[in-house]
Amino acid sequence: MVTSALISAMILLGSPGTFDDSWWSGEVDTSLNRIPERRAEWVTMLEGAKEQHREGYAYLLQHMPLRDLRSLPTAQLVENVDLAYEVMDRVKWGKDIPTDVFLDAILPHVNSTEDRDPWRRDFYEKYFDLVKDAETPGEAALILNSTVFKDTGVHYNTKRLRPDQSPKQTLEQSMATCTGLSIMLSDLCRAVGVPARIAGIPSWPGRGGNHTWTEVWDGGRWHFVGAAEPDAKGLNHAWFAGEAANAIEGSKYNAIYAVTYRETGTVFPSAWGNQPTVNAIDVTARYAGPKKPAKTRLMVNVRLDGQKKVSDVIVQDLGDPQTNWSGESFGPTSDINFHLSFEIPGSKTVLITASDGEKTGTALATVEADKDTVVRITLGESRLTDADISGLIEDRFGFDAGKSEGAAEALAHVALTDEAKAAAWEAFKKSPRNMRMKRNLDENKVSAPDRESPYLVREVGEKPADGWGLYIAMHGGGSVPKAVHDRGYKAFFQRYNEHPEAGGYLYVSLRAPNDTWNGFYDDAICPLVDNLVKQLIIFRDVNPDKVSIMGYSHGGYGAFVIGPKMPWRFAAVHSSAAAPADGETEAINLMNIRFTYMIGEKDTAYGRMDRCTAFEKLVDGLRAEHGGFDNTREFKPGLTHGVLPDRDKAADMVPQRRTAWPKKLIWKQTDDVLQRFYWLQTPAPVSGATISAVVDGQTVKVESEGHEEAVVWLSDKTVDLGRPVTVSFNGVDQEVTPKATLGAFCESLEETADMTLASGIKVVLSSQVAQELAEPEPFVQKLEWSLADFKMLPVPAGKTVVNGKEVEIKAMWMSETEVLWNLYDVFAYRLDLTPAERAKGVDAESRPSKPYIPPDLGWGHNNFPAIHIHSHAAAEFCKWLSEKTGRKYRLPTVAEWEYVAKAGGGDQPEGSIDDYAWHWDNADDQTQEVKKKKPNAWGFYDMYGNAAEWAKPAEGEMIIKGGHYMSEPEECSASWKGEYEWEWQDSDPQIPKSQWWMADGSFIGIRIVCEG
Repeated sequence: MVTSALISAMILLGSPGTFDDSWWSGEVDTSLNRIPERRAEWVTMLEGAKEQHREGYAYLLQHMPLRDLRSLPTAQLVENVDLAYEVMDRVKWGKDIPTDVFLDAILPHVNSTEDRDPWRRDFYEKYFDLVKDAETPGEAALILNSTVFKDTGVHYNTKRLRPDQSPKQTLEQSMATCTGLSIMLSDLCRAVGVPARIAGIPSWPGRGGNHTWTEVWDGGRWHFVGAAEPDAKGLNHAWFAGEAANAIEGSKYNAIYAVTYRETGTVFPSAWGNQPTVNAIDVTARYAGPKKPAKTRLMVNVRLDGQKKVSDVIVQDLGDPQTNWSGESFGPTSDINFHLSFEIPGSKTVLITASDGEKTGTALATVEADKDTVVRITLGESRLTDADISGLIEDRFGFDAGKSEGAAEALAHVALTDEAKAAAWEAFKKSPRNMRMKRNLDENKVSAPDRESPYLVREVGEKPADGWGLYIAMHGGGSVPKAVHDRGYKAFFQRYNEHPEAGGYLYVSLRAPNDTWNGFYDDAICPLVDNLVKQLIIFRDVNPDKVSIMGYSHGGYGAFVIGPKMPWRFAAVHSSAAAPADGETEAINLMNIRFTYMIGEKDTAYGRMDRCTAFEKLVDGLRAEHGGFDNTREFKPGLTHGVLPDRDKAADMVPQRRTAWPKKLIWKQTDDVLQRFYWLQTPAPVSGATISAVVDGQTVKVESEGHEEAVVWLSDKTVDLGRPVTVSFNGVDQEVTPKATLGAFCESLEETADMTLASGIKVVLSSQVAQELAEPEPFVQKLEWSLADFKMLPVPAGKTVVNGKEVEIKAMWMSETEVLWNLYDVFAYRLDLTPAERAKGVDAESRPSKPYIPPDLGWGHNNFPAIHIHSHAAAEFCKWLSEKTGRKYRLPTVAEWEYVAKAGGGDQPEGSIDDYAWHWDNADDQTQEVKKKKPNAWGFYDMYGNAAEWAKPAEGEMIIKGGHYMSEPEECSASWKGEYEWEWQDSDPQIPKSQWWMADGSFIGIRIVCEG
């Protein structure tokens, strides 16, 4: 320490600018001259300073920030100085602290830019006794760091008011981020005589992000420690040590700085700074160590409303869609530098999708080999640029199957806009997949997988602004020589009169695809005609709402088949000199299309006249029952088969416009080929099956006979897309919040080549799931690759009240007991993999790390609940189980958990809680076998006590529910909850703490829910 003799010598020598009767130096006077209005007040304080404290006063005032000269109370500084000197006489190491270290790292009243709230006396009085027996300042610092934050409940959280908080502000909020925590730890240390200062890095090399920590003086040098992050290994151990080794000395933003009170000529470019300078020294060299081998890392940070948010994250390799990585992002209580990290092999373009179950965020990133890539995602937003989207659309419609699949996955998370629709349409038209269709167009032919037909085409009139109409004519013939059909379609190219006044159109005469009796009306004719329409829409600018088709005789039978099979493709269909075909013509399918047919009175061969008469009566009955059916029989008295007056049909058909989105559909399938019917779709058509659909306001009711699955495409032409839609399938409702995506639109566009019918909202329906949800039954989930199985019990739909709000609960299943070790072991120890797969590290990063202790603590394994389970591990377990079983397993929401726990009753079951729960009074200080107590009213065991279970609240972090073996009996209830506490992982030596095992969470288990 500097002695009073040395101070006297300094006074005797004098300095320029001093007053004869003052003891302080000219540098102090120069500093005081910056604030002349308070100079007299500061001088009075200096004149009254204790002689043994003068060196400290001189140091503080010479280097004092201008804001403190203006506003800091002199009495506060006097108390600060008195206490700083006093504590040095009490600690064992006081005489060993160098003067310059004392002046800069114990004496100052402030670290950086925080508010100047007094803190020294309070901390001194509260915590000196805690460290009075410590032998070294380092030992004292470790005691403070491992004790005070727990005792005060202060924890890391980005919801704090500001980064550079004073200790008072931190204690009031019980939270701070790294800078506020480091300031508090530094002040705690200074108050009990430990030299301390804050240090940090403005930006981590390669990945960005800043961090602040605390440095303490011990053994003649500085050491680092993470504030509120005690490490069992002591000083110079922290999660950031490896990162700090890569800091760059001399780099403005990538160097490590220690903050000082005195001016050094170096400025810390702090992220929290609210004044021009924060004095610092570059201490990077002290952190240098062996450089870590370069890795290719993708680091993901998910946010919502400005805060870090726990979310499920999936990273998809767009070059290989079968390759993906998944994990759970960090929440607001984790350090801002902690990112969900993935090691990615080599350079790749990846799609990152984050979801919290309600909102989704997406981003596209190019990961470069041997570099860190940091991606920040905001839930509810897409970070894909217009260029990103354009590139994905091109890949989606490209030839490369891998890229196309990856792009489809990416576009499934992109919101649909009018601009995106236009871009998708242009990319689709240019798609190399359509090149065969373009070559066919150039050769005036159309092809399907099993057939090919030539056609003739000409323009009639002028092309309308909204695109050409299309009028397709199908000739007569049947089972006749090829030459007859060759002449027939050419003759039909001249048969029908042109009517340009009806609107410009393309007139197409299509040759029958073969020379058989039913060449125009077998099951395979529709794909050929559909490709013809697509071809002309894409390359000849045909308006899909203005397509009509007609046929005579052989071609007329085709119209009687093609019209009912695919009415959604046409505005009008006409048949001349033909009749309905048994098993192919279903009148019910013509509800929403103009369909006409002309028959001569004397055209009686093959029962044509009788069939048409019967068909007319059938349609009249359907019209009376359902409405619609713009279907007309044109009866021609006295005429025979070959002389019907239909040459001017174009005048009637060309002006018609399609009803693309009718609100009532009945689809009677007559083949297993066609998958589309207006806005309905089925991946597995069944001849003879029927699907009906009705739109009533915001409800879409679908009934199916003979189909396991169906698809509904939604449009603003049928429902209000700004409101939820209820889709009922075979009597079971599901509520859909319409979200149009570019991925769904591209899929629909590729299927239809039709901008009117293409939709961005696809709703998949399942008969099996509908049946299960309508009448759920208990089931035992067996795992083929394991002896482990477990029972799931049905939960009826209903309502419950959580935090004063009524919450609707959908029907589901919940596990009869907590998840047991025999099942969790399979996941944790990768027992579902072969020994070779385990040796190769397959799934190693997505499975729990090796526990430090036997996780069952020797209490029992068979029929005991799995414990010590982190919420991250619980979520990953559910993902794994879903992949292995094909069912959707997840953790319950708080509302669901409480609903099941109450089982139609109150907060606790009727009778004694001892009959239902293992708790503090009866559990013998450990978990017990499941199903040894009574089940609740719905048959669920151990909902109360034994092991508490993770549940997801509407907002915030995961919590545990139900009480546990250490809970008081009254805590074993539906409403009891436990929020995460760091004591649950206190003995975990890792920093950051494990995301797999709760080292001190012997009371935490899992119960799971199944949706279907």
